[in-house]
Amino acid sequence: MYGNGPGATALAFDGFALWPLGYPDKAVARCHEALQLAREVGHPFTITLILYVYAMVYQACGDVANTKKYADLLIDFSTRQGSTHFLTQGKVFSGWAHFWGGGEEEAMEKMLSGLKEHLETGAIVTHTYHIALLAEALAELGDHERGLTLLADGLDLIREHGDRRWEADLYRVRGDLLAAKPSPDSSGAMEAYLQSLKIARAQAAKSFELRTTIRLSRLLAKEGSTDDARHRLSEAYGWFSEGHTTRDLMEAAALLSDLGEAI
Repeated sequence: MYGNGPGATALAFDGFALWPLGYPDKAVARCHEALQLAREVGHPFTITLILYVYAMVYQACGDVANTKKYADLLIDFSTRQGSTHFLTQGKVFSGWAHFWGGGEEEAMEKMLSGLKEHLETGAIVTHTYHIALLAEALAELGDHERGLTLLADGLDLIREHGDRRWEADLYRVRGDLLAAKPSPDSSGAMEAYLQSLKIARAQAAKSFELRTTIRLSRLLAKEGSTDDARHRLSEAYGWFSEGHTTRDLMEAAALLSDLGEAI
């Protein structure tokens, strides 16, 4: 019951790797291929696993509607298969989609519930990813101290367990929270962004690099370093050959336009 179809699983995890490497369109395409193959094989656990990866990739692309679609499918399949591990992750994705779709208070409770239940399974894998999602939502709500405390817990987990896949994003969200405080800590935010970039570049994680560069460039422009901001963002954005309709690339293009760069 809990084995998996190796062909479909390999395709899905190829998609999972392609998003941080800077290929969001290819990541989605691999997940689509994986799900088609899994449905042909008809192995329920493999389908559940691939729905989880699909939801993750769409969330990373900032696609609220498709994240909700695959989160709901994941919750349904996980419930029927008795997979608490994937059910809790489906709840986190569903809460994320609900939050960014406008249902803030109820969605936050759903994300917190999923996070708590996921920890209760004893699983550590992807927990730091969930922390980044929740902390980003707390930043949006202006709950800066709670978000910073949560991120500190996430960074402690990374140091303890060595799963560094979302480390760059944790530092990026830390920078966002510090920059948005009632009394902004601009130097602390700058330090967090630079640490995020250092990690992303060491991992060749172009998507995380772009995401952080957007924030850093916005901070630099606010402090009067518009030329530096424009140069950094233009270089990061210009690397991409696909994914220009995803959230991060559209945000980068809009900011470049604001900074006076022709796209």
